[in-house]
Amino acid sequence: MDSDKVLVMDSGQMVEFGTPFDLLTRSEKKVFYGMAQQTGKYMFDILFKVAEDAQGNCYKFEDVKL
Repeated sequence: MDSDKVLVMDSGQMVEFGTPFDLLTRSEKKVFYGMAQQTGKYMFDILFKVAEDAQGNCYKFEDVKL
């Protein structure tokens, strides 16, 4: 969950791509959300919190000073 981006594949095809937090909170919950849900409510809540915290810690390109 502490990743910049996640690529979800099914049968060799890309089905989802985005930050873990975006994939967990998008209106059309699909494969990644389902996998997280299968871990149980307690673990899902932990995974969601980790993804949420990681989202807040991501740097955008325009935030980087050269």
